[in-house]
Amino acid sequence: LDAVVAMKDAELFKELLPSFPLESLHSRAKHIASEGGVELAAMAIQHLVLRAAPSDGESSEFIVQHCRSFSVGQSIRSHPVMVSGERFRLLVYPAGSHTTSPDGQPKYVSAFVETTRSREDLAEEWETPLFTYEISVLNWKSSAPKTEQESFKFTKEHADRGWHDLIEHSDFTPESGWLRAGDEAIKFSFRVKWKAPPWP
Repeated sequence: LDAVVAMKDAELFKELLPSFPLESLHSRAKHIASEGGVELAAMAIQHLVLRAAPSDGESSEFIVQHCRSFSVGQSIRSHPVMVSGERFRLLVYPAGSHTTSPDGQPKYVSAFVETTRSREDLAEEWETPLFTYEISVLNWKSSAPKTEQESFKFTKEHADRGWHDLIEHSDFTPESGWLRAGDEAIKFSFRVKWKAPPWP
């Protein structure tokens, strides 16, 4: 059975992973196609590429300065990272979201991991594989962060996921170490990871 269609899919995935040896991918796809058909081979290509995609599981730091100048509902985003073919970034509300502070008085710091895809361009049934994501607030004075973790499949309706009440806003003082003196900065880190299931 010809693996030309599977090879075409390999070319598309190639742009996500420029260093991946396309010849070995084609060889593997051709073998799977001979056993189970081109559709199965295409699935195998996606599986193999996602397993080797760069930046998978690496932590990224994000420092937000002048946090006390933010009002409730005002947000800021980090630069995106590529994880298993999907781009993610950190969405932070330094004074909290309207969900936890409907009266406009800051109560919590809120933070979410979100995909960078435009929701208007997504099909209604679109969803990612299951990702595990982690958001941490790093203390400037100690090595003990405040960390939350969860696993989730991102969808068009739920393109971001995180915590409205990640940490209490009142805790952010230079004395506690959660706020840096001078520029009133909060330091976050986030990590998104997808572990490929075993291929039969």
